[in-house]
Amino acid sequence: MPPLRRPGRILGFRGKKRRARDQAVFLYTKSGTSLALSKALASGGLRKRPPLPFFWRSLRLSLAGNAAVPESRFNGWILVLTAKKIPHRFFPSGGPGRLYVPPMHEAAALHEIRAFEAEGPLPFFVPPVRNNVPGVLFFLLLLLFWHGLRWSWFEPLLPSPPFPENARAWPAAFGLDVYRFRVLHEFWRAATALTLHADDSHLFSNLGFGLLFLIPLCRRAGLGFGLLLTLLAGLFGNAANSLVKEAHTISIGFSTALFGAVGALCALSAADSFRHMPPFSRTGRRAGLPFLQTVRRLFPPVAAGMALLGILGGGGEIKTDYSAHILGFCAGLALAAAALPLEGRIFSLPEKRQNQVQGLLFLACPSLLAAAWGYALLMR
Repeated sequence: MPPLRRPGRILGFRGKKRRARDQAVFLYTKSGTSLALSKALASGGLRKRPPLPFFWRSLRLSLAGNAAVPESRFNGWILVLTAKKIPHRFFPSGGPGRLYVPPMHEAAALHEIRAFEAEGPLPFFVPPVRNNVPGVLFFLLLLLFWHGLRWSWFEPLLPSPPFPENARAWPAAFGLDVYRFRVLHEFWRAATALTLHADDSHLFSNLGFGLLFLIPLCRRAGLGFGLLLTLLAGLFGNAANSLVKEAHTISIGFSTALFGAVGALCALSAADSFRHMPPFSRTGRRAGLPFLQTVRRLFPPVAAGMALLGILGGGGEIKTDYSAHILGFCAGLALAAAALPLEGRIFSLPEKRQNQVQGLLFLACPSLLAAAWGYALLMR
């Protein structure tokens, strides 16, 4: 009779359910092969899973809290525990994965896993993609409604005073007047100027441009966080524009904030491509990736945004404010890069808390504009 093959020499498992195939990084070791075979048999119903002692401790809550843990990270934890010969049991099915160790080995297991993750690459952050189109449409409809009130599309009309009787007098009263902004310190004009447009074509071009870039930004960063980045980029872009323009200049329009959304989207895309790169080595450089290749990975998203800025930001009209578009793009780029740690903290929260935070940030955007208009009318 031929000798039986040892389980450690089995390199894979082929059956009706192939869940365990090539998912553990230590598959080709003896312990890893035995674990893969055990998981495959249990998932196929060929072997009953042993019961778990009620006093064993879960490692997922201590290492990741309530955040979702990808299966690749669980495989790394199992690899460490197997290498250190720490008893453990892993349950991949029935909701989130669960990894248990005895209480006497909990401190050692946590220490070894944290040391492993400190040396190795961090788990790749994939922000959740959500359908935020209704929220973006609602925010843009607010701009449309305000423009309609200004141009007397609806009844009743806005009272005058405090509003000007002629719609064409609004830019001088509430637009970004450079002289009044710099000399008289009427800083509220940076916000009120974003909600004013010269005519219907100016408004609808900005609305179409907003649908084109606000939707992907809010799908990537969340509805409230994306709109807040856009609005803040418009405010800082207008403030910077007042420092470089002549004193008699008056600027209006939401395009400064929209180019800030383009800059924020480019910064977040560059951050995503940066996370794909190999981890830092002990010498401080990227492992196997020279500095030139690092720049080549980070530069394309920013270069694409600059190309869009050159194509769409120039326009064909004489009154186009080029400096406002450029400074809005730069403001969005800088704000998104500075807000990356805050984004990571938001997406590390449970899904219910994420929705609450995004909702509060969304409400902060129209509230900020309403507060600026209230102060402007009060000071008028």
